[in-house]
Amino acid sequence: MATRINERTLAILAGYVESHPGAPVVETASALGVTARSVRTYVRQFNSLMSGAARMAVEQGGYRLFIADEGRYRSWSDTHQAEAARIPDTPRERVSYLISDLLSRTDWITLDALADILFCSRRTVSNDLRQVEAYLDSFGLRLEKRPHYGIRVSGSELKRRVCLANNVLDRMSSNLGITGDASEGLRACADEKNVLGGGTRGKRAQDPELRHDYHLDVIATCVDGALAEADFHVNAVAYQNLLVHIAIAVERIRAGSFVPLDEESERRIRQTEGWPVACRIAQAIEGALSVKLPDGEIAYIAIHLAGKQVLLPEVPQQTLPAALAGELDPACPPAPVASAGSPVPADDGSLVIADDVWNLVSAMIEAVRQVFHFDLRDDLELRMNLARHIIPLSVRLTYRMRLENPLRAEIRAHYPLAFSFAREAAHVLVDAYGQPVNDDEVSYLALSFALAIEAKKAAQQRPKNILIVCASGLGSARLLEIRCREEFGEHLGAIRTADISQLGSIDFADIDYVFTTVHIEDPLPVPVREVGYFLDEKDVDCLRPLLHAGASAASPASYFSPELFFAHRPAGTREQMLRFLTDEIAAREDVPDDFLDQIRARERSASTAFGNGVAMPHPLVPVGKRTFITVALADGPIAWGSTSVRAVFLITVSTDETEDLHALYDALLALTSDAGAIEELLADQRFETLRRLLPGEMANGQDALQRPEG
Repeated sequence: MATRINERTLAILAGYVESHPGAPVVETASALGVTARSVRTYVRQFNSLMSGAARMAVEQGGYRLFIADEGRYRSWSDTHQAEAARIPDTPRERVSYLISDLLSRTDWITLDALADILFCSRRTVSNDLRQVEAYLDSFGLRLEKRPHYGIRVSGSELKRRVCLANNVLDRMSSNLGITGDASEGLRACADEKNVLGGGTRGKRAQDPELRHDYHLDVIATCVDGALAEADFHVNAVAYQNLLVHIAIAVERIRAGSFVPLDEESERRIRQTEGWPVACRIAQAIEGALSVKLPDGEIAYIAIHLAGKQVLLPEVPQQTLPAALAGELDPACPPAPVASAGSPVPADDGSLVIADDVWNLVSAMIEAVRQVFHFDLRDDLELRMNLARHIIPLSVRLTYRMRLENPLRAEIRAHYPLAFSFAREAAHVLVDAYGQPVNDDEVSYLALSFALAIEAKKAAQQRPKNILIVCASGLGSARLLEIRCREEFGEHLGAIRTADISQLGSIDFADIDYVFTTVHIEDPLPVPVREVGYFLDEKDVDCLRPLLHAGASAASPASYFSPELFFAHRPAGTREQMLRFLTDEIAAREDVPDDFLDQIRARERSASTAFGNGVAMPHPLVPVGKRTFITVALADGPIAWGSTSVRAVFLITVSTDETEDLHALYDALLALTSDAGAIEELLADQRFETLRRLLPGEMANGQDALQRPEG
C-alpha cells in the first residue's frame, strides 16, 4: 500500500511541476499543502522511480520536469493522475470517504496513513474523524482507537452494510441529485461505468467513496424481473434504496463478509411474503454477476423488501390539496413479517394484526389524546392504517433503514396539525424500538392522521339541533325560528322552542346549542347564546362560524395574554429561554414544581423546533389548571437542537380531558407554518400583532358564547 500511495503523491507533484515550470520550492510546497522538506523528498523518490523516463531538477531557482521516455512517463502519469483526481477536496467529501474506507476494512490503520491517502495533514484527518465517529454511532457502530495500531470500526456486519448504504445514498442525494423514482437515474449512472456518479458530472460525480463499480444496471434488471414475476410492489420512493443495499451486499460478499443470521430468525423470515421474491432476486444476481448468495444473504434481501414498502392510507383525492393530488401511491400491498409484533396472513388472505402492534397503535392514539385533547380512540380506520404502516416501519427502525419521503415538505405544510399528531405519536415508537423516528417517517404517519382529522371534521359538520328560549309567548319564539331558518337553514336540523319556565323539564341529549332572548341564570349542559328578537346582522355574524364549524371550543386568541407575551428577548441558549419562561409562568400560574423538568424531558426525547424559526416546547403530559400559551420572541437565533429558532410558543395544556383544543391547534399551527406571518411577527413584536396574525381571530364569534358551567 505504501508504494501505491507514494506513487499517487509523486504523480500530483509531477503534474504540478509540469504545469508550473520554474516554480520555487516554497511555492510548490504551499500549493501542495506540504513542507519544502517533503517536496525535496518527493523529488528524490520521483527521480529514483522514473529513472530513464523522466526527472525533476532545479533550474534558476525552481523545479522543472524533463521527460526522456514520453510513452513510459505518460502511461505512469495517466494511471496515477486519474487516482489523484479522485482525492476528496472538501471536509464533507473527506468524511464520506473515511466512512466508506473504514467500514470496508477490518484491519487497523493509522491517522498518518489516512493523511497520506487523503493528501492532507494528520490534524485535518483527526478533525474529520469527529464527524465520522458521530455518523458511525448513529448506526450502532464504534470507532476503536489503539496506540501504535491506529483505528478501526467495530460492529456487526449488518450494521456496517446499513451504514455503508446510507453513506452512499447521502452522497447521491447531495451531489448527484437523484431522488424519488430513481431507476432511470441509477441506470444512467451505471451505464457510465463510473461508480454511481456518471462521467458527465465531472470530478464531483467521481466520488472516492463510490469508487467501486456496483453493477447497478445489472442489479436493477435482476430486481425488476423478480418483482414483476412475483407481482410484488415496492414503492417508487424506496426503489433506489433497495438497489443500493443489494449492491453493497454483493460487494461485501465478494470481500468475504457475510450477514450471520440465527436459525430462528431465518425460519421466521422464510415465512414472509418477501422470501420467495428475495430468492428470485438472488438467483438472477448469481447468474448475472457470478457470485453465490447463501440463505443468510437471501434473508437479508427479504428483510429489505419488508422494510422498503410504504402502506399509505387510501386518501380520497378530493380531500387532497392540488400539490399532493395524484402524487401518492397507496397501491402497495402489505408486506407481513411473521414475527412477534408483526402481522401474519390469515387463511382467507386478510391481514391479521398481532396484539403488540395493536397495543402500539393504541398508545400512539392515546398520546395524541393526552397532549392535544383530540380523541380518535373510536376511529377504527385510523387504527388499521397505522397498524398496517407500522409493519414495514418496524423493520426499518429495527435495522436502521432509511426511507425518504419526497412529499415531506408538502405534507407538513398542508397538514400541520396531522404532522404534529404524528410527531407526538412517534415518541411511542421511539420507546418501543429504541430508535429515532425522522421527519420522513413522521410525514408518512401524518397522512393517516390527516385522513382521521378530515373524517372527524365532516362528522362535526352535521346539521345542528337548537333550542330557542323566549321570555314570553310562543309567537316571538316562532318568529325567531323563521329568522334562523332563513339565515342558517343548511346548517340546522331540528329547532325546538320553549319559554324560560320550561327549561327544567327539557331533555338536552340531542340539542347542540341554546339561542335565548332572555338571560338564563342556571347553567345548562350545552353552550348558550343570547340573541335579539329579530336576529340582527351582528347576531348572524357571530352565529355563522359557530354553526358552520360545529365547534364548541373557545376562541384561539383567548389562550394568549399580554402578561405571557415577551418581546425582544436576548438570543441566549435553549436552556436559558426555557428557564426564563417557566419562571415567568410559575409566578403567574399554578404549575407543578417539576414543570421545567418535564419540558426538558420532552426536548431530550425529540426537539420541538417546528420550522420557520419556531419552537413549541411543552411538558411530557398535561399539567395545567387551564390551557394557555406563553410566547417569547428573540432578537437573535437560539440554537434549538439541530436548528435555530427565534419564536418560542410554550404550550401548557390543562388536565381537563374534555376540553376541545381543535380550533386552538388549527390556528396555532396555521400561524407557525406561515413563514411570512412569523417574519412579520418578529419584525413587529407586539401582542396586538400576534392577535391580528392569529388565523380566525377576527372572524371568530364564539367569544360571545355564554359558556356552560360545571
